[in-house]
Amino acid sequence: MKRNENGQTLLISCVLIASLAVYFNTLFNGFVFDDAQNIVGNRWIKDITYIPEMFTSHVAGFDNSYQTSYYRPFVHVIYLLAYQVFGLHPWGFHLVNVLFHSGVSILVFLIASRLFDERHPSDLSSQPFSAATPPISPLLKKRPGGMLSPPLFAALLFAVHPIHTEAVAWISGVMDLSSAFFFLQSFYLYMRAEGRMNRVYVLSLVSFLLAALSKEPALTLPLVLIVYDHVIRKQKIVTGRAVKMYAPYFLIAGMYFVMRLNALGGFAPTKKFIEMTNYQYVINTFPLFIEYIRKLFFPLDLSALYVFHPVISLSDPKALLPLILTAVLLSLALLSKKDILILGIMLVVIPLLPALYIPALGDVAFAERYLYLPSVGFAIVMALLCSRAYSMIPNKNVVTGVVIALLAVFGVATVGRNAVWKDEFSLWTDTVRKSPESAVSREYLGYALYERGQVEEAIECYLMALQLKPDYEDAHINLGIAYAARGRIDEAIDHYMKALRIQPNSVEGHSNLGLAYAAKGWSDRAMEQYQIALSINPYFAKAYHNLGAVYGNEGLTQGDENLLDMAIVNFRYAASLEPDNPLYSDNLAAATKAKRRLKVSEQVN
Repeated sequence: MKRNENGQTLLISCVLIASLAVYFNTLFNGFVFDDAQNIVGNRWIKDITYIPEMFTSHVAGFDNSYQTSYYRPFVHVIYLLAYQVFGLHPWGFHLVNVLFHSGVSILVFLIASRLFDERHPSDLSSQPFSAATPPISPLLKKRPGGMLSPPLFAALLFAVHPIHTEAVAWISGVMDLSSAFFFLQSFYLYMRAEGRMNRVYVLSLVSFLLAALSKEPALTLPLVLIVYDHVIRKQKIVTGRAVKMYAPYFLIAGMYFVMRLNALGGFAPTKKFIEMTNYQYVINTFPLFIEYIRKLFFPLDLSALYVFHPVISLSDPKALLPLILTAVLLSLALLSKKDILILGIMLVVIPLLPALYIPALGDVAFAERYLYLPSVGFAIVMALLCSRAYSMIPNKNVVTGVVIALLAVFGVATVGRNAVWKDEFSLWTDTVRKSPESAVSREYLGYALYERGQVEEAIECYLMALQLKPDYEDAHINLGIAYAARGRIDEAIDHYMKALRIQPNSVEGHSNLGLAYAAKGWSDRAMEQYQIALSINPYFAKAYHNLGAVYGNEGLTQGDENLLDMAIVNFRYAASLEPDNPLYSDNLAAATKAKRRLKVSEQVN
């Protein structure tokens, strides 16, 4: 027993080292994509007193001007803890992601170990959750060892698979990582509980709740547990004891929905980002599903964003062929006599179901991060197939060589892909090259170019984004900012106004319009726009700062101590909301110093 424990510890160490090694270079990456909003501009993570608000608001509730249909409060708890330890240093948040991924990879190993060592009851109809241990399945009597050990291969394949780079290398991907970690931890603990309501079972329930509070697809866990009991344990799932075992999971799911309803006022999004009929929504799930499966086998041309091209009829080969392939795949799973194969396929399909519900996906109908949890099933299936190949092919070195080559290629591809996520410029240059029809990619590249001082190139990107999507609010605002940087204030105002016609509650639109008015010397109109922005979002530090700047400039011009007092009040509030922003604290100090000089001047005079 001790030898087995030592052997398992060694294998877990291999998984840990592999997962850390392929993602080590992400520690040198910065904040990209939505990280600035989710972390840098997130007031919740900077004060523990905001925890109740995290659990009673939608995922972006820290910004009153932004609405989502997602309820993921525990993610902000993770951000808060990371911020308390690392401040706003990106490497700390990246380290959290890498550690979560390592934990998930180890859980894949532990789950696969139990699955491939699972003993198959022949008849447990009278004892639905018996711990009986009849002979092991003939399929698993002879298994390869070392790297070709199915549990180790499954875990290593999961650890180094390039499809996970988005979830791990993007800090905001911690939603997928944490949800998958607690999902698999709950599943593993359920397996260890062996049908008994003991302490391990209670910990499984707690893990399930944390998984659901991290991301919605975790709610599919009860279905996975039912499939596991029916397929692997050969247990009847309609007995009284079985129902009692599942009931607490469904009660937790119900509790989650009550919390969600309280925070969002509804269960699902009502806004349709992609206008299609219900029939078209259904037929488009098949091309999406097959594309996800293709990415698991061939993780090529990975991109931060994909342009979704919906099919409109089953007469389209792009719809019919995926439908046939989906039917074939599911038929193979249902007709297969290989229990682990069935469970593995279901572990792909069931957690992927939420990603196939197009109305809930907004304008991101396909994303690599949606495969993070489903790829666990893929890794288990591939481990089973590898084990079968090892037993059937006489030359074992061939199988070993193929496995080593596959893991090496995937590992190198992952390290290379991580480098693409290093900063905004590298990420969006790559994304525009692969998804040139994406207006969002063009707009983000424009922002990256602007930050690099390439204002004219940024303007070109924004204009291209608006050609692709004329009602793109963010592109109008950022184009206005770029025009303002070039002194083209009237053109900037025009685009800010267009953005506000699209989204009247845009705090960025009002705040930047105020800046443009201030640049033209229209102080009253500028102050009005800042106040509108603050009425929408009273926690918008930038508007307080800009309002303080107007008061400060007017106070210096007029020699008015009261105006300088107003400037100090607004600068102080901005600095309290974003204590890590040196501009706010510097201007607060400058306004305070200016007031002292004014007092001295008045006393001298």
